[in-house]
Amino acid sequence: MEIKKYWCKTEEVPVVAGHVLNSLKIDLSDFRNFSSMYSEELITSVEAQKNVCSELIKLSAITGQLKLITQQLNEKANTLRISLNPLEGYLILAGKALDIQIADFELKGIRKNIASGNMEGVIQDVTTLVSNLKRNATALINVGMKAQLPDDLQAISANISVLNEAQHRKESERSRMLDSNLKEFNKMWEMITMITKSARAMYRGVNDVKLKDYTISNLIKKARNSNNNDPNKPSDPTNQSDSTASPTV
Repeated sequence: MEIKKYWCKTEEVPVVAGHVLNSLKIDLSDFRNFSSMYSEELITSVEAQKNVCSELIKLSAITGQLKLITQQLNEKANTLRISLNPLEGYLILAGKALDIQIADFELKGIRKNIASGNMEGVIQDVTTLVSNLKRNATALINVGMKAQLPDDLQAISANISVLNEAQHRKESERSRMLDSNLKEFNKMWEMITMITKSARAMYRGVNDVKLKDYTISNLIKKARNSNNNDPNKPSDPTNQSDSTASPTV
């Protein structure tokens, strides 16, 4: 299992990388003198990884979309549950005029599946319920049931089915995103720390001003100031604690 290697918020990682890149471009000659590893090609590689992370941050909208779908699904399930109360009354009134026992209409099963969040079970039981209602429509309409009620229940079930499938898709999409995200952000952080450690080796005791440009704690402060001023600030798509790794300067 991938372990989080950075100690800031996930959304701050590409922002920190941006600040490091800007400084690296300015000081590239110093870095080249320090090591042949530092080149335009390396800058391109770091920029590409920064872009990957930035795009993954945008995908955090999946979580919001999933929350909305789940809310809509719960609302539809609650509408269905409430609709069963008067229906149960009609079944009781119809009594012996029905061709099966009230228990066989699956009201209890639907309620149980709604309570447990088993929407596949809800859909299956509603199909059975609607079939039984239509077969006993005359007896039920005679005691007050609206003729369109079976179709209304079927429509609610169809909406639940659509939302349930959408929920599963988003959950799968989010799962794939989370599995891959941490690896990408860790990779970005490794690039950042490589550069900042090289800067520390070059500038410590020699140029405090430049050293500050590569000090992780200062870079995170700058990133947080940038995010605090962003009204469209996204949420952390890895949804993990920000203190799982030790600070690196």
